[in-house]
Amino acid sequence: MVTAFVGVGEKVFEDHPNASFEEKTKLVEDGLSNIVTTHLVEHNIPSSHTVYKYLSLDLQVCAMGIVDYLSKSK
Repeated sequence: MVTAFVGVGEKVFEDHPNASFEEKTKLVEDGLSNIVTTHLVEHNIPSSHTVYKYLSLDLQVCAMGIVDYLSKSK
């Protein structure tokens, strides 16, 4: 899963090289959310489940970490 998450970040950097840190973070967060939501739906977790509330903050922090890491490594 880590490889997929970093792949989302790399794609954002490729497609939006001049975006701000905040813009890249939001784009990465959206991509991560798509991956996780798809996985949960495939495992019959309804969209009303409380897990989605907790994932929002976690994915935001994860996205910030990915953008920070990629910013420093490029």
